[in-house]
Amino acid sequence: PQPSSLLPSHHLRLARRAFLACCCWLVLLVPVAASELRLHHQIEEPTLPTAAASSPPTPRSEVPAQSHTETEVSIITDNPAMTAGQQWSDDVDCGGLKAKDRAEWCMQNAGLSLEAARQRVMGEFPGQFTVQAAPSTSPGLVWDGSANCDGSTAQDRVHWCMQNLGLSETQARQRVMGEYPQQFQRASAECTAPSSGSTPAWNGNAMCEGSTAEDRAQWCMKNLGMSESAARQRVMGEYPAQFAHQDCQTTSAAPSSTPMWDGHAMCDGSTAEDRARWCMQNLGLSESAARQRVMGEYPACFKSGSPGQTPAPAPMVVQQQAHSEGHHHHHRGFFSAIGSWWERLTGKEQEGVKVGAEEGPKWNGSTVCDGSTAQDRAKWLQDNKGMSQQEAQQQVMREYPHLFGGSATGLSVSALGAASKAALQLTKVPQADPRKLVWSDEFDYEGPPDPKKWTYDKGGHGWGNHELQHYTDRPHNAFVSKGALRIHARRENFEGQEFTSARLVTKGLQDWKYGRVEVRLKLPTARGSWAAAWMLPTESAFGDWPKSGEIDIMEHVGYDCGNVHGTVHTEKFNHMKNTQVGRVIPVNVGEFHIYAIDWTPDRVSFMCDDQKYHEFRKESPASWEAWPFDNPFHVILNIAVGGDWGGQKGVDHAQFEGDGQVMEVSWVRVYKNH
Repeated sequence: PQPSSLLPSHHLRLARRAFLACCCWLVLLVPVAASELRLHHQIEEPTLPTAAASSPPTPRSEVPAQSHTETEVSIITDNPAMTAGQQWSDDVDCGGLKAKDRAEWCMQNAGLSLEAARQRVMGEFPGQFTVQAAPSTSPGLVWDGSANCDGSTAQDRVHWCMQNLGLSETQARQRVMGEYPQQFQRASAECTAPSSGSTPAWNGNAMCEGSTAEDRAQWCMKNLGMSESAARQRVMGEYPAQFAHQDCQTTSAAPSSTPMWDGHAMCDGSTAEDRARWCMQNLGLSESAARQRVMGEYPACFKSGSPGQTPAPAPMVVQQQAHSEGHHHHHRGFFSAIGSWWERLTGKEQEGVKVGAEEGPKWNGSTVCDGSTAQDRAKWLQDNKGMSQQEAQQQVMREYPHLFGGSATGLSVSALGAASKAALQLTKVPQADPRKLVWSDEFDYEGPPDPKKWTYDKGGHGWGNHELQHYTDRPHNAFVSKGALRIHARRENFEGQEFTSARLVTKGLQDWKYGRVEVRLKLPTARGSWAAAWMLPTESAFGDWPKSGEIDIMEHVGYDCGNVHGTVHTEKFNHMKNTQVGRVIPVNVGEFHIYAIDWTPDRVSFMCDDQKYHEFRKESPASWEAWPFDNPFHVILNIAVGGDWGGQKGVDHAQFEGDGQVMEVSWVRVYKNH
């Protein structure tokens, strides 16, 4: 090379120094980085599902420290009297790392104390540590599968740990109780069972079906005008299992009685058997565990018997309905959930509760029902619904059976002033013929509903049912996007009303006389919501409602979630006279379903997913009072808030905040059927 191409000597010296410095840093840093990388990959945190998923939400990142010595940590067992301990050892191999290294990593990266870190390591690798008998006086926790742990029951968390972490049931329970020790009552010499005369102690943080006791009490004070003391008493009365007793003194006294299973007991609108079956199918519980869970959640609904003498309940049998070969697979899950519903109802239909009967509810006008006396409620029904005294008392007792010394049988569902009977059978019907389609909105566009097909009913005057919403024509309440119309019922101040919603109608644009009308919907579920797809006559040929008729393709109220109604109203048959004609079918309303009617000159059939569950036939001889359905009707889609029916159990205001309650509509289709 030419001399001119050589670097000056001082540049070469600087380059050599820089190279040597880099080598020194690499020698120092590579082992440290390798060690950290090894720890990161070998101590990988398990990823648990979020709270929105069906599995329990992610456990807390830190297990609260227990009052144990530094060398011994208590293991929690099913029997507190048999509490044992594990001996910590720094050198035990835990998945390729020493226990000491894993504990240090937990302290550095999860912010745990030394004791909590050791607990966590021993909980994840229980087989690696020697189990030693703990002193008989060692405190323990009492397992309670129904305890609320960050929104999921303890038993659900145990199932998740067993399925996803490979733990045994005992290990899973240890882990859950270690993560949520405050949710489990400690066994002590002072209190394990309340005495017969004990009273519940208020705990504002107790979880009562997803809301704290304090929130529920505040709601009662605000909406029912109760005092703080009365509100707390009400909450403790509705959820007695969530509150400890003040005069606990005994340690091992056996309870004087145990609850007896009754599959027909009504628990918030569903039978105990249906609730237990749901737990078995959706939570993976055994039949016994499902029944125990239901009895724990609704103790007031079950009678007590002597211990050891409770008869063993007959096993629940889920009947599979026979469907034609053309029945789609996605319908099976829906109808299998109905199970033995049909067997219980066939031939055993109950027309109503008789006042003064030897069995069942006994009338007491001073009984308090949601803040008002039974007598006041009955008087309101007499004054506003035209009921007789006996009919009004029957209605009140149907709505609050547990307050009158009886239990509902599950054979009827309280509707607007009358009892709609449960569907007795399902009949497969052919799908609609696409060649007979005469009108539809597929909602395959974006923006406000098509003005050529829909217009709006607007206003906030109660709509004849004391409803709380103001219907608007704003996109804020009705908008089409992503292949669906979404109607939002929101909590917001608007022209003197606390809620807004939308009510879309085809009136003035399109109506039909006879035909098959189908609507594919997913429904809101909050208490206080009242969603409907229905039809009214375009012209009142026989006079104002109900003389000219009404056809409810489907109705659903949030406080009775999962029970969908199909009904007709006429001058002769309507809820004002306690004579409405309708049926109820259980549906998973959190999923899309096709609700439909098939309307001909002599009948109206009601269907869900191509299964007929109700039919209203024209009387012979015919009269307009019973059959006003020979005139054009138009379609209505809406969500109401509160009202005489939707608001019977109050309104959960928080559920209407933000986007509010939403009814999603995939499409509306009308077919000719002749």
